Amino acid sequence: MNVHQIYCREKAAPDGSNLYYALLFESEDLKTQLRPLFALHYEITACLSASTDPGVTHMKLNWWSEELTRLSEGNPHHPITVSLQSITDDIRNNSAPLLNYLTTIHSIVMKQSITGFDDWFDSLTQGLGHIWLLASRLTKHGNP
Repeated sequence: MNVHQIYCREKAAPDGSNLYYALLFESEDLKTQLRPLFALHYEITACLSASTDPGVTHMKLNWWSEELTRLSEGNPHHPITVSLQSITDDIRNNSAPLLNYLTTIHSIVMKQSITGFDDWFDSLTQGLGHIWLLASRLTKHGNP
């Protein structure tokens, strides 16, 4: 396991976490493919609570947008996107679901019309749906 994969494992599925147990009996190959997706989710949603300043949050999300563009261009810098680049052609050549996910998360920050927890949770769940779609493709349960 390389340093990028270790980073993803620690971010997404540390010992005792829900994802750790969900993947416990899966092949190491599948774990290696799924951890970066969920590590990306945790990294991006952490931007929402990292600062009370919306400008800082906006700046962090913009950085991730640039990083996903670098991923699609084959030049990622972050350990998560380096891991994503190495797992499948589907993700490497089509980062649209990841960009859609980021757009949804970004809209949560920028959207002034979120009226409460239910509205915020619905927006977040809709964004996470893009991650689940990619995960289902990797596990061969999704449509090609």
